[in-house]
Amino acid sequence: MRFLSTVLFLVVLLAPAWAAPLRTLRFVQWSDLHWGHEQTRPADWEKACREGLALRPEALVLTGDLVDNKCPPEEFARRTEVFLATHAAPLRAAGVPLVLSLGNNDLPLNYQTDPGQMAEVLTTWRRHLGPAFYLDELGNGVCPRPVAGITWISLNSLVFSPLNQYEGRGLQARRTMTWLDRQLAALPADRPVVIASHIPPTWDQFGHAPAWEPAEIRRFEQVLEGRRAPVVVLSGHFHRNELHALSLTDGRAVPILDAGAISGKYGYRPNWRSHQWMLDSRSWPQRIRWRNRYPANPAWDQAWQVDRPHLSRTWSLYVIRLAGDSRFFLDYMRDFWANQDSWRANALQPGVRRGVLDEFFVRPRLGAGQARVRIRVSAGA
Repeated sequence: MRFLSTVLFLVVLLAPAWAAPLRTLRFVQWSDLHWGHEQTRPADWEKACREGLALRPEALVLTGDLVDNKCPPEEFARRTEVFLATHAAPLRAAGVPLVLSLGNNDLPLNYQTDPGQMAEVLTTWRRHLGPAFYLDELGNGVCPRPVAGITWISLNSLVFSPLNQYEGRGLQARRTMTWLDRQLAALPADRPVVIASHIPPTWDQFGHAPAWEPAEIRRFEQVLEGRRAPVVVLSGHFHRNELHALSLTDGRAVPILDAGAISGKYGYRPNWRSHQWMLDSRSWPQRIRWRNRYPANPAWDQAWQVDRPHLSRTWSLYVIRLAGDSRFFLDYMRDFWANQDSWRANALQPGVRRGVLDEFFVRPRLGAGQARVRIRVSAGA
């Protein structure tokens, strides 16, 4: 009897936290619309918006580049006005929190965070979005309505970009990181956080170019070290469906879920993302599931699922699977290149698989993260 009691005690003790009933969180993410660009089809956005709202999500996440700035300033202002005048009302009418992040194409001069120009853009957004708009003068903000017990934070990633040449960018970056640190410190210790950041805090996967200044990635990592509760980053920018992870201490990880684009710019097939996360009683994501959806061809839709996303071990095993399972790697590559005609040829190019694996863990902690992942790339892909 004592032996049986001991066994039952161990079963309860070792059972995963998500063995208890989980709550489902559903939201949609739309990124990189590039409204006004010749390779953006309004019909793709309208279909994505219609189908996303039909899912009855609990939040709508727009991770930047809503409009395209490859045009004269007066045309850029017109594009911004037309897009918001046409689409802000339906988004507001959904009645759920609207999570926003500023993209490099959402400013008149690409990447450049001149305060005057940012103020003009943010004023236009505020005029059309009304109470749903919450970004401050730096483009940062905390969504005023928590969703499913999670705090949603918007970060202006443009101030961290090496392509931002505005002379005051360094001060903006320091102010933004200090602001983020304070926002996180003010939260309950067990409150999970989602950060919406147009440019992901990583390196361009297999391109070996930093999307953020490496020093800023390190500062970001240091700020997140103070959080014991899970943090997930949602981003866009690359127009590819990528996964990255920050490896923190004590076996923790920050997943970086980088979504594709609704625009066909750069030859990628337009796509958007619906999310279905399973949350435990603390609102910690114990399972994240997302579906990449293609307006032009639903047969291309592909679903992905990861359990225990807040653990570094989870992502180490994910990398090992990418390295050793050629079919899994090719499935990943199909979404990575968003089903463009040459996606398979791109995936099979010499060195691509190695490069993708090298850039999975964000570089400032690459040595620590990858040390636990003995990767051998098979010749099959």
